[in-house]
Amino acid sequence: MKSTFFSFSCFALFLVVFAGCSSNDDSDPEVKNYQKVNTLAVETIKAFLTSSGQSQMVDDIFYGVDIYTYQYPMEYMGKNITASGLVCVPVAAGKSFPVLSFQHGTMVAKNEAPSVSYAYLTHLSLSMLAGMGYVLVIPDLVGFGSSSDYFHPYLNKESNVDAVVSMLESVKALPEGTLSGVSTNDSLFLAGYSQGGWITLATMQYLELQNNTGWDVIGTACGAGPYNPEQLMNYVLQQETYPKPFYLAYVLLSYIEDGTISDQLSIYFNEPYASRVKGLFDGINSGTTIDAGLTTVTRDLFTEDVFDYPELSAYDELKEAFAQNRVEAWHNETPLLLLHGEMDTYIPRELSDTIYSQFVLAGSENVTYQPIPLNDHNTAAIPAIAIAVEWFQIFKNSPVEL
Repeated sequence: MKSTFFSFSCFALFLVVFAGCSSNDDSDPEVKNYQKVNTLAVETIKAFLTSSGQSQMVDDIFYGVDIYTYQYPMEYMGKNITASGLVCVPVAAGKSFPVLSFQHGTMVAKNEAPSVSYAYLTHLSLSMLAGMGYVLVIPDLVGFGSSSDYFHPYLNKESNVDAVVSMLESVKALPEGTLSGVSTNDSLFLAGYSQGGWITLATMQYLELQNNTGWDVIGTACGAGPYNPEQLMNYVLQQETYPKPFYLAYVLLSYIEDGTISDQLSIYFNEPYASRVKGLFDGINSGTTIDAGLTTVTRDLFTEDVFDYPELSAYDELKEAFAQNRVEAWHNETPLLLLHGEMDTYIPRELSDTIYSQFVLAGSENVTYQPIPLNDHNTAAIPAIAIAVEWFQIFKNSPVEL
């Protein structure tokens, strides 16, 4: 997979320049909640896939892709706010396609939002999936894009599911043919990786158990998700060192910022980190920069009481927050694919092992679990997405629309 990443990087400049040359907005000049910002030709997409070592996907590309930034209304913390994301549609006026909603992984810098960084390689490469015959929806999530004034509610299940479902409903409600003459049908695929894997599974659960939206969820693929935040916390506290300290700092600060818990950072973190955490999450720093401002030594980062938090009443709010925000297995109807890198030390594969076992115990027969050998959290991302897309193709005969 190292060669794949190298090929992706080497091709980035060509893709951004070549794709950008065909970028235009042919919509009316009046203010809308969407704007076309780029167009990818079929030849561009196929050339990229070939160059980046994904030539097996070339035969599944049937359309060019128009990329739109998109704004939509949703409710957050009792207020009506404007959220945003990307919508990528096949260049195929007059046709109707299923929707593929992709939930991105952990982001902290505001400029990482899909609707802001649509010309970056990561989001351009994801946009190409629309060329397979999907209307691709990528929510920014609250705290990014049009809602960047808010702190992102990291691992807050209700808020993140609301952001996804609200965007899906907004896109579905568009008049037929609004975006490049293309419309959507009721078929929906869900996919995500890391934080996005957790959001994706939570969204599938919501749509199956509480759905009155009319979506027909065809298949769901979740990669390396922190399905049980408490299990992740306990894993970290068992390690002498943990390579991504900003993850748990993000969780705890987010729960404080959105009112899920009323604790002070000082009951979780030792100094100088307790005083430092909030300033590190300034919307500019990357996760790597935040990590550098913390420490990977768990006994230095966390207070002594944190290691005994399950037994201490001082942490009851945190325990309740973990319970509210984990995704419980259920007897699902939608086919589900779980993916996880076997060498993942950020979000260990034990979280996927556990949720898979719980689905089996719940009587589910529609769950497949595929560990990805010799890959860690970062290197498993691309193969996980590729496996998910190939699996989705089983459920639809390209380019025939569902």
